[in-house]
Amino acid sequence: TSACSNSQFFCQNKHSLPKMIPSNQVNDGLCDCCDGSDEISGCENTCEKDNVQYRTKLEKAWRIVEIANARILKNQKSWIKDLFEFQRQASGLAVQISRVEKMQK
Repeated sequence: TSACSNSQFFCQNKHSLPKMIPSNQVNDGLCDCCDGSDEISGCENTCEKDNVQYRTKLEKAWRIVEIANARILKNQKSWIKDLFEFQRQASGLAVQISRVEKMQK
């Protein structure tokens, strides 16, 4: 543990995400690094298990993004279809207005 309160300890966490922890958390009896490298007494290496959990959460989040994108695309196609229909109707109304104006002259 460093005497400097601002120093950081690097957790390599092989097979998981590396991270930095405050140096005052090194050898404090709590395993902050999944590889246990922050504790001299050693800790169970949970990096692979943590990585599986992280990947599972990431895959769920990705599926949610894909579903949202599919819904947006579906709605976008519907909106474009509606826009073309409105433009067609507006064009037809413009022709009718023009005819009425000509008849009034």
